Amino acid sequence: MAADSSLGPLASVAQVPTGSSTLQLVRSYLIPTDDPSYTRLLNWSWTYDSALTAMAFSTVGLQAEAEQLLDQLAALQHTDGSIEQAFNVADGTTEPVFRAGVIAAVGVAGSLYDQDFHTSRYLSMEERAASYLLSLQGTAGLIRGGPDVTWYSTQHNLLAYAFLRLLGNELTADGNRPSANSYYTAANQISSGIESNLLVHNGSTVYFIEGLGDSIQALDADALGVMYLQDHGETKNAQNVLAYAQSAFALSGRSIVKSNDPAAYNDTYAAAGPFSGFEPYIGTDAPNVIWTEGTSEMLVAAADLGQPTSTLSSSLQALANVSPGEAPVMADRTLYSPAYGEEYHVWPSAAGGAWTLIALSDPTFNLFR
Repeated sequence: MAADSSLGPLASVAQVPTGSSTLQLVRSYLIPTDDPSYTRLLNWSWTYDSALTAMAFSTVGLQAEAEQLLDQLAALQHTDGSIEQAFNVADGTTEPVFRAGVIAAVGVAGSLYDQDFHTSRYLSMEERAASYLLSLQGTAGLIRGGPDVTWYSTQHNLLAYAFLRLLGNELTADGNRPSANSYYTAANQISSGIESNLLVHNGSTVYFIEGLGDSIQALDADALGVMYLQDHGETKNAQNVLAYAQSAFALSGRSIVKSNDPAAYNDTYAAAGPFSGFEPYIGTDAPNVIWTEGTSEMLVAAADLGQPTSTLSSSLQALANVSPGEAPVMADRTLYSPAYGEEYHVWPSAAGGAWTLIALSDPTFNLFR
């Protein structure tokens, strides 16, 4: 996919390397050539990131760009509805891991496209994805993380709920109410499991945990959870979760500085800020970074509740301005977090770009329509 200035925050990320590319997906990161991780990660596209990017393109009316990604994802999807977690866009190799949240995100992107552009172009892809997800439905109606694991993720289940609801709505609009009802029933089972097992009430404090039996607190679970609760008519719970997340995950007074330390490498981007936003987790040894993707999700969550978002919008725009003409940087500093099994970099990122594009262009976006 060639870079296109009309793509705004995604202009320089929504492309594959020229000449040798085999897959029309986004590269997840635009990595500076001098970075120690350049060779390791240059051509990798996480499927979740391509799905988010397609979702963002549909949301802002970029139909052809969304189609290019979704056509490729549909071609890569297996007949059982599964799809690998990541692909190397230059040589087609894969990371052969299958995760429910990734598959649900692909389904969400397809259904949003179909409903936004009044078509059934990706309905078969969505139905295959739904079938695979439902094969993972287990404890308390929740969707297991994948075929090889026993854990249940809050984010995965929120996305699966959103997808099955969207698919049901699409089928209802197409006049296929019986099939729609089966997906609505499965979505309601997921919803009951979320409410009973993943939403914590501690006095006046309300928040989501990362997963079943997993007390870690993750920003994306709360941000997506707020959107879910608001759509569910649980406005008070949504307000309480948002208020908690806005306080517990908040970071401010940050700057972006260069470093040649391999553990904190960033020799490309620098800005005094001060920047504010939200960190991805809270707790012991949690990665202390402003996470652009989650910060954008928080803006959408607040906008869905009718709260003012101008301050956060200005901060997101300031972060986007650090890498003009490219997607916004993933985080305000490079950090490796063994405790959480994650790494953060000061690189333009597709996922951060997708949610930033939605947050700044359509802040009342409704994932759970």
